[in-house]
Amino acid sequence: MKRLFRQMPRWVEQGLPWLRKGSTTVLDQGLFAGSNFVLNVLLARWMLPEEYGAFAVAYGLFLLLGLLQSGFFNEPMLVFGSGRYLARLPQYLGVLLRGHVGFSLLGGVALGLGGAGCLLFGAEKLGVDLLALALAQPFILLLWLAREACYVRLKPQWSATGGLIYALLVLAGCFVLYQSAQLTAASALGLMALASLVAAAWLLFRLGVSPLARHEPALLREVAREHWIYGRWAASTGVLKWLPGNLPFLLLPIWVGLEGSGALKALLNLIMPMAHINGALTLLLLPTFVRARDGGRLGAHILTASGLLVLGTGLYWLALGVGGELLIGWLYDGQYTQYATLLWLIGALPVMASVVNVLGAGLRALERPDKVFWAYVGSTVAALTLSVTLIYWFGLAGAVAGLITQKGVEVVLMALLVYSIKRALTAAPPPPARASSEPAPAEVAG
Repeated sequence: MKRLFRQMPRWVEQGLPWLRKGSTTVLDQGLFAGSNFVLNVLLARWMLPEEYGAFAVAYGLFLLLGLLQSGFFNEPMLVFGSGRYLARLPQYLGVLLRGHVGFSLLGGVALGLGGAGCLLFGAEKLGVDLLALALAQPFILLLWLAREACYVRLKPQWSATGGLIYALLVLAGCFVLYQSAQLTAASALGLMALASLVAAAWLLFRLGVSPLARHEPALLREVAREHWIYGRWAASTGVLKWLPGNLPFLLLPIWVGLEGSGALKALLNLIMPMAHINGALTLLLLPTFVRARDGGRLGAHILTASGLLVLGTGLYWLALGVGGELLIGWLYDGQYTQYATLLWLIGALPVMASVVNVLGAGLRALERPDKVFWAYVGSTVAALTLSVTLIYWFGLAGAVAGLITQKGVEVVLMALLVYSIKRALTAAPPPPARASSEPAPAEVAG
């Protein structure tokens, strides 16, 4: 056996550690996303379509808050934590933890005010869901931050352990709530918050981060400045990324009813496992791309990652289109089967998203979140024009067609932007991100 390993080609030997890390990453995301998938299926199966539609609208608004946190905290952490702060990572993560507390307090107030307003104007179901999210979101977002911090250390197995804790608590809680006929959107969010708190506490312990530790004022100022410079682009991109994907949930209740939002959410649930796997692999790609950038190998890494992800998501698309109707009927107890043919369109979304994620990770590794921002500007313009028109005329089918169009625009624009700085893919590490008004060096601007 030892002789066999000695005779391995060098590229195979070097790839084995990344294969193990990638497998662990998929396991981690499978545990985390799988438990949320089960929870969503039970809600869609047990609730009326309009009730599930109200939950879909509320959760979409929560995702906007999550993308803002990701832009100012999580995404810059993957870049800076893998580079300039790697030698003092626990102190750096402690600073981010303090920032998370302040951010989640502001987010809770915003969601709480929205819920109170809905109750005041008679939208009771939506109002209750928003109030539940206001209480749950600090703990859910804390787990998001802690899980991604594990990828800075290139320790996906730690995140997988947290995912296992989360999955066990959520699945056990689902069983209890379902058997006692207490499974509602609000109780499900409370369950997610409890499981997130326990899993996040374990991960922060493994990372060596203490929420009570004191930090140097100079470090606080430095991290705040660098995260603001990078995060203003990433957070703005997050808003633009959120708008096209969640606009249908806001518009369908106007022209179709809340049941339209519920049906769209039920269909999109079926691609969420693959979407979460793509997202997890992107978390592993970004710190890997940062290291590849420093070695001048970023371009080759982007091509390899794109090919592998497109192959995997393409096979998933085929399986979803062939067996989608049977799967919908089984998961949702006969509900939503009339929309099964739309899965042939919806299945294309993870394929295109995988390309966008890889290209976006390459641009972020070059510390050019401004380029990613402009790609999402274009897709948002497409969503606000063609997508709105399609929803108005064709309802749910138009919403799906609009999502496909928007994602296609993202692929084209992201590819053009990567090509525009192709020389930077084999160049030395780039300078920190600049505001759009600042001139770019020739070797980066292309």
